[in-house]
Amino acid sequence: MTLLKRLRCMLPMGIIKADKLVNVAEERLNNLAIEKLGKEWYEKGLLNVSSFYDKSSDHIALGHILWIHNA
Repeated sequence: MTLLKRLRCMLPMGIIKADKLVNVAEERLNNLAIEKLGKEWYEKGLLNVSSFYDKSSDHIALGHILWIHNA
């Protein structure tokens, strides 16, 4: 089934309802992250962590490692 056909099938279900559900889920996940990690970590925790693309990190995804460790 093509993407266009899938989108047409979704229209009767109500894309707006799906959008609201995604927004609610995102809000719940963000609140859970703040609860578990703390507001300061949630807002600033990964600032200045070397990117996977930086040579200084030896191409290791340090941000992902920290994220998984804190989960």
